[in-house]
Amino acid sequence: MCEEYNGWRNRQTWLVNLWLNNEPSSQQALYDIANDAEELVDGSPAPIYMRADTLMGYIMDRFYMLESMPKEIDDPFNGLFLDLINDGIWSADLEAIVSGAVDNYVEAT
Repeated sequence: MCEEYNGWRNRQTWLVNLWLNNEPSSQQALYDIANDAEELVDGSPAPIYMRADTLMGYIMDRFYMLESMPKEIDDPFNGLFLDLINDGIWSADLEAIVSGAVDNYVEAT
């Protein structure tokens, strides 16, 4: 059961949004993805769900970079922690995060 958390759909969404907005490079990536001017064949802007898919790709690229880093200690909990992180990412409402970034971007300009 997911309950709303700090104005977001669930805690995972709030947490992913918090971390994406925590440092300039990931915040810029989020705003670039959310405000991508790429248009569809008919000239309309890409829908939010497509931008959310792009954001998921960005996040998963970083996740797999972390997963592939050499481990100094062979810790059996590494797999557990990575699975929990992965599960949290998939539970996040990335469409809401992208929509929020579009709104924030418009307000800032």
